[in-house]
Amino acid sequence: FFLPTLTENFGHVIVESILQRCPVLISDNTPWKNIEDFGCGYAIPLIEEQKFIDKIHEFSYFNQIQYNQFLYKMDIGFLLKYNDEIIKKYKYLFGIQNENQ
Repeated sequence: FFLPTLTENFGHVIVESILQRCPVLISDNTPWKNIEDFGCGYAIPLIEEQKFIDKIHEFSYFNQIQYNQFLYKMDIGFLLKYNDEIIKKYKYLFGIQNENQ
């Protein structure tokens, strides 16, 4: 998934792509600056055009085995942890103390 966006406040399509085990190539103008740490793709500054080009070339030369290995290494679990943190923040915001609420 290629999205060199100028800005994103969340990037739902980025999350959807990662959850479907589709690597992402995005700008660093999203909250997902650390996706490389989890093997889910790359977040590159827009001013570094050559890095975008290099990553596109890198992916285009993958054979099926290399692509499958990349997908296998993707750690999408970080999205679940992030989601849990968001839920906790909303509960705090709305004064919800009980887990059953």
